[in-house]
Amino acid sequence: MVAGLARSITSEQISLNLTTLDFDLENTTAAQISSAILTAAKCQVSGTSESEYYVSDGMFHISRLISNDSINDVYAFPKESTEPVLFESGMRLVGQVQSGQVTFARDEESNDDILPANSVEVRATVCGLSKEGVLVISGSDYPTTFSHEIGGVIERVGSSVSGFAVGDEVVGFSFSNFATHQQVDSNLLQKITLGDSLAEITSLLMAYGAALYGLKELANLRPQETVLILSGSGHAGLAAIKMSQLMKAVPYVAVATEAEAKRLKAEFDLTEAQILLPTSVPLALQFKEASGHSGADVVFSSGLVDSAVAQECWRNITVFGRFIDSGRKNVLNRTVLDTVPFHRGANYMSFDILDIYAQKAQILGELLRFTISLYRQGSIKPLGAISEIPIADLDDAVSAFSDDFSSGKTLLTYQPSEKPLNVTRSRPSLKFHGDATYLLVGCLGGLGRSLTSWMMKKGARRFAFLSRSGTDGEQAAILVEDVKKAGAGVQVIRGDVTVKNDVERAIKAIPSKYPLRGVVHAAMVLKDGLFYSMTYSNWVTSTLPKVQGTINLNKALQATDLDFFITTSSTSGTLGTPGQSNYAAGNAFMDSMSRHRHLNNKPSTSLVLPMVLGVGYVAEHPEIEEALKRKGIYGIDEEHLLEAFEVSMAIQSQKGAADHVVVGMDPSKLQKSLHEAATTDGFWMEDARFRSLIHTMKSASPTSTSGSSASILSLINAAATPAQSIEIASEHFMDKLSRLLMVPRDEFEPDTKRISSYGLDSMIGAELRNWIFKEFALDIPFQQLLGESMTVTRFAGLVCANQGIVVEG
Repeated sequence: MVAGLARSITSEQISLNLTTLDFDLENTTAAQISSAILTAAKCQVSGTSESEYYVSDGMFHISRLISNDSINDVYAFPKESTEPVLFESGMRLVGQVQSGQVTFARDEESNDDILPANSVEVRATVCGLSKEGVLVISGSDYPTTFSHEIGGVIERVGSSVSGFAVGDEVVGFSFSNFATHQQVDSNLLQKITLGDSLAEITSLLMAYGAALYGLKELANLRPQETVLILSGSGHAGLAAIKMSQLMKAVPYVAVATEAEAKRLKAEFDLTEAQILLPTSVPLALQFKEASGHSGADVVFSSGLVDSAVAQECWRNITVFGRFIDSGRKNVLNRTVLDTVPFHRGANYMSFDILDIYAQKAQILGELLRFTISLYRQGSIKPLGAISEIPIADLDDAVSAFSDDFSSGKTLLTYQPSEKPLNVTRSRPSLKFHGDATYLLVGCLGGLGRSLTSWMMKKGARRFAFLSRSGTDGEQAAILVEDVKKAGAGVQVIRGDVTVKNDVERAIKAIPSKYPLRGVVHAAMVLKDGLFYSMTYSNWVTSTLPKVQGTINLNKALQATDLDFFITTSSTSGTLGTPGQSNYAAGNAFMDSMSRHRHLNNKPSTSLVLPMVLGVGYVAEHPEIEEALKRKGIYGIDEEHLLEAFEVSMAIQSQKGAADHVVVGMDPSKLQKSLHEAATTDGFWMEDARFRSLIHTMKSASPTSTSGSSASILSLINAAATPAQSIEIASEHFMDKLSRLLMVPRDEFEPDTKRISSYGLDSMIGAELRNWIFKEFALDIPFQQLLGESMTVTRFAGLVCANQGIVVEG
């Protein structure tokens, strides 16, 4: 535990010179211990960059984070490892994103999967390309699915499915990766009937799904109400025009170009007044002049609409107005809503089709049926020309993609082409035992849903969950019910992993007919805070699940023959994230316990994870994602998370396998995330353990530096006058504060406004203090930084005084 604690404390206070020694007591004498302590103290005084030692038989060992080539060579293939393959009907392939392009992997084992009872397997003949998918492929968004509309033929039917048969041609929602064969909930499909066009219906689904849900379900749009549809809302905006007309409302559309205006007039029979071209007049005023109303009854927007325009329309929305914000949002680009419209009874409602699928998929089934009903009545038709492109040309289709108001719909067709697909070579695939039980601890949330679904695809059929609250929570109850519906046996054992008797009772509850073969321990509690102010209660609450829980599981399973034992650790323990000393200590203990089990010939891997995007705790707390990104730390998505689980489970059967696997420390991605965070001095970068990693990062980006302290202090000292020195220090400091606190640069008042008034709290303060020490060689107490009289200018004066520059006053 001490290693993780020490790393976190030193990252909170970089001026602290702290060294840890870990002794192998079985092979180290008292004299060797004394000698080692003296040697370490001398090294510490001499200024060595090492801060952690492991001592065995008098020999010092140091730690380095290096690439695990034996694992990477087998499981992590570079992009150039693909081979060209001509597509043929019947191939089983699934798409994957690599550097902004889609390659395909063979998916032969999916043919052996047991279908969930309510699902069917569809062989795709056509799939829609949507804005949501393009964002994922281009790297602008993190969901793991990038195809959402499917048309095809049923090849297999689940045991509880009625109304569908093998050979039926169907269309519907399917959240996949352009796989050739997709397992789809039967509620999200409809059969094609005489007179239907498979391509036309497929092209409608995402656009009309968003428009219907936004206008009909959320806005409850009424006849004669005005609807303002914003430029940038894409094909969903086009569908919103048509739905407004069908619901006898009056649509007004903000467009970007004359070409868009010309198309909308012709296709939707809109008047000149209903189309708002960009001018010097604010959009809200244009709408008022065109409609005669002070504000729109409903505004239809999306995550890609210009935020300033969206805010303007929200501020001017009418009494009891409804602002509908559809589609994906970037957490770092969200702005604070003006609260005034709420006082007029206005509502702001945000949704995303991907979230509806994840949380309430039955709603999508209703939207599907309503859309097809409108199509068959002749009320709606495709939104412009449909381009059918062979799947081999997917990357070209992504590059050319547009969903502005003048564009049509792109469909990918699964047909032979002279152009080959890029198909990756296959890697070892893990299989679970259908007659075994797998114990999951702390997995009744988003992680559990993802993990159990993935394990079932690979053969697992029985799960035991150990949880303090059991299925009391709504999400836990839904997860368990969904796993049962999918055909798996489930035991939910109410108990606390930190209580020895509860753990023993849970293991005894597993029937001998289905013996326990694997364990995933993912229980965690976050109680973040700086160490100097952390309470004992918060320390214990966070560390107990990881420390005592792991001890209890290890002891209770000594006589159990397992295939794998996984503990989910975190890079918090490896890096020493500021404000998480308790969490870091618990994770470091998990890493050590995994090593201990290995030494005793027990299977174990500590899976060291970064933040996970889109599923689990971070997905439910976007402010954590924002804080970590600000530190230059990147996250992994659900797909990479499951790949990490697969590797960590598979290697435990191999002799000499690693006892821990660190994920999320790819040099090129770290370099990119540091650049995007506008920082070159990550809190961990001076730690000698990461020397090899940093060397690789610098080799990839030779212009990068580890900091700028020498240059800024030289500028301060070279200034002609003390006043100029203060100005240089102030400007540099305000640049950092602006990035760190996301406060516009022009809002700073360096002479009059105290630093704490810009939103500086203790967590950000720790990061800022470390930066100050690196940049200005000044160790300033946090309370002094938050002082009532501490302005930017006064702080700059302290910096200059610390450099021996005499500042008057």
